[in-house]
Amino acid sequence: MPYDAKNVCHYMLDKLKRIPVDPDILRQNISKEIHRIITSTGINRKHSGYDYIYYMIFLIIFKYSGNKVQIGELYKDIEKQYGKSTAAIERSTRSAIVSGWEKMKPVDKQMLFESCLANGTKPTNAMYINTIALYIKHLYNDQLEMYYKNKNDHT
Repeated sequence: MPYDAKNVCHYMLDKLKRIPVDPDILRQNISKEIHRIITSTGINRKHSGYDYIYYMIFLIIFKYSGNKVQIGELYKDIEKQYGKSTAAIERSTRSAIVSGWEKMKPVDKQMLFESCLANGTKPTNAMYINTIALYIKHLYNDQLEMYYKNKNDHT
């Protein structure tokens, strides 16, 4: 088969997908991406719910292997981490999401929360958290698959 740019590109991409992923670098990159997306949805880092939202998304990706998680389970994890009540966590998270929704660009609403726009509603806490986690999992799919495989091989 003759070499051409398309064949070489596919070959190289396939090779890159197989390079072992450094878990620390992956966590750093995903952490930055979580921060970028949360702020792009209009939530200010100074908002009390910001850290809870960040941590819940991070947990879904790394603790729960990117699987959809019941929000109550995440609230329990946050309680342990931050020492706050479930009610306070839920309220701060909701406040941040509602505040961000008002500031979010229409293009971001359309990309992430199309069903909410169609229904004329705001995303619930669970919908917001799980949607962003799923979006990031999709962005980093190949690297996360290797991460999960390596994690499971060492347990």
